[in-house]
Amino acid sequence: MDKFWMRMGRLIPEYIAGVNHFLNFAIQDAERRKLRRIFCPCVVCVNKRRKTVEDVIAKLEGPVVSQYCALRLLQRSSIWNWLHLMNLYMNLKESWYGVASFWLHMYCT
Repeated sequence: MDKFWMRMGRLIPEYIAGVNHFLNFAIQDAERRKLRRIFCPCVVCVNKRRKTVEDVIAKLEGPVVSQYCALRLLQRSSIWNWLHLMNLYMNLKESWYGVASFWLHMYCT
C-alpha cells in the first residue's frame, strides 16, 4: 500500500482519497477475519482502540478530530495568537463547515 498521501495536507483530495483507501482496506480485512471492529486511525486513538466502522467514519468526519486539532493548536500558540484565533472562530461559528475547515486548515495541514 502506497503511503505517500500521509505526508500531504489533510484537506488535499489525495489525502482524503488515501484515507478512504485505507478504510476500505481495513474494512475488507476485518470482514475477511470476521471482526466487527477495526482499529481507529484518528489522532486520538492512534490505531490502539477498536471501534465499529460507523464510529470510525463518524469520528474522522465529525467534530472530535477538529476539536483535538484545535486543542493542539492552542497548546502551541501564544496568548496573542490564541485570542486572534478565538476571534476568527467566533466569526465562523454560524457555519459548522466553516469552523471545521478553519481548525483543520490551521493545524492539520
